[in-house]
Amino acid sequence: MACHVAILRPPYPGLILDGVKTIESRLSKQPVEPFGKVRAGDRLFLKESGGAFFATALAGRVWTEGDAPPSRIDELARTFDDRVCGGADYWRAKREARFVTLIAMRNVEPWSHGPDFARRYLKAWYVLDDSACPFVDVPVTCAGIRNGYAHWPDSWPKPAGVIELDLPGGETVTTDLASGRRLRERGWGRRYAAANLGPGDALRWVRTQDPARYRVLYRQAPPCPAPPNNPSRPLRPRLRPASAPTSAMR
Repeated sequence: MACHVAILRPPYPGLILDGVKTIESRLSKQPVEPFGKVRAGDRLFLKESGGAFFATALAGRVWTEGDAPPSRIDELARTFDDRVCGGADYWRAKREARFVTLIAMRNVEPWSHGPDFARRYLKAWYVLDDSACPFVDVPVTCAGIRNGYAHWPDSWPKPAGVIELDLPGGETVTTDLASGRRLRERGWGRRYAAANLGPGDALRWVRTQDPARYRVLYRQAPPCPAPPNNPSRPLRPRLRPASAPTSAMR
């Protein structure tokens, strides 16, 4: 997996936070990032151009297409603009693009910081290693609830010694790892119950400036989205999954 920094100009940040813009589109004449580099489940950090991070999301279904003729761009505009929110000027400017990436965004939430990355002039998308992600969501399990324990994130290196955790409500916990990636501190059962967390919810581990100190947030899984009003409408026609970038299907 990877994490990504996507830079967007107004009015797109507001449209994303309002739930109006649900698909991010990147169209280019050359196969530049994120073409072929983003997969479903990747973490996205959304940043306003010249400003701050404003949201995070997960990549939902992702499709790519290469060698798209102008007529295909016109077709994409008709099909997707209600969710891309580009408008006529955007699609007109992209009509000579040949490489298409469409990314459905899910679990969008306001978030004010993101990974460190080396900025480059006019570059609007950055693909980073998953280790650059400033937080990790660790799912709450039935066994963790039953036995009152929590796990250190699998994608992070194990801490060498004692760590401090800042929990919601001002609680601070000092602990270490007992075995494997299980925390020695065992008061998690009551915390899960108090926060109404169940299987499928998560503990969000957030890095701080102190390498031995972390914030832990309680994250409830978002409800499943309602089915579309018109289920017979093709959701994303003629685009192949991102695992197989190729020329447009005829």
